[in-house]
Amino acid sequence: MCNPSGGGRREIAKKRRKSDKLSDMEEKHVNHKEQIPPENWGKTPTSVQKLVEAMAQQIEQQEKKLTEVLTVQEQLLEKN
Repeated sequence: MCNPSGGGRREIAKKRRKSDKLSDMEEKHVNHKEQIPPENWGKTPTSVQKLVEAMAQQIEQQEKKLTEVLTVQEQLLEKN
């Protein structure tokens, strides 16, 4: 059987975890060029630079989508 008061606590815990995930994601977002010393980046073949830049762009787009999904999820949870 389901405890009504326990369900409320679970929802609050879910909201906290979700907010923590967003915060963690925002904190971890670091530009790839900040992690690679300029002298190494300059020695990196152009094809690899393009690949890294394309992957970084894809990651950024996925992070934005995830942020939108988590925002909608949070709004839906608040309605329930």
